[in-house]
Amino acid sequence: CMQSVAAYAVVQYILQLKDRHNGNILVDSTGRLVHVDFAFMLGWAPGGITFEKAGFKLTKDMVDVWGGRGSPLWDEFVSLVFQGLQAVQTHHALIVRDIEVIVASGATFPFLQGATVPEQGRMQFRTLSKSKRAILRLLRRRFKLYKSPQKLQSYANALIEEAYENFWTRTYAKFQLLTNGIPP
Repeated sequence: CMQSVAAYAVVQYILQLKDRHNGNILVDSTGRLVHVDFAFMLGWAPGGITFEKAGFKLTKDMVDVWGGRGSPLWDEFVSLVFQGLQAVQTHHALIVRDIEVIVASGATFPFLQGATVPEQGRMQFRTLSKSKRAILRLLRRRFKLYKSPQKLQSYANALIEEAYENFWTRTYAKFQLLTNGIPP
């Protein structure tokens, strides 16, 4: 379902989900995409190597199902990604707060590797390591709160263009096929 791909694109971009191979992406009984592995996010990738440079995964196969670029479903996808970015802007404070709690909690998620834990679980963000502060700073930047609606639309279009058939996304899919037998 194209709408779920648009929503998934926004979530991938904001949370910087990585390890986006087909073994971690499922299609439910109604045709919606569902990401099932959240171990690698907020800039952290398997092995610490970020092959996946685009903000989200958008393959030619996905777009061909909609009738290709320039089709009515493509145009709706572009519109929905923009609307999704506007929606996350509206709710950015809640999203950032939830990630701040995770970062400050001392949890041992892979994306927090190398980050130090605050004393006794106290949530004093000035005590966060540079890597934790960077995670939060980069998350806040991805909301693009300073952009006008017109500039946000242009930004959404650029994200989509970068993601569509991205070289690094395709390379990562080939890597997964060769090393793990996961088809692209």
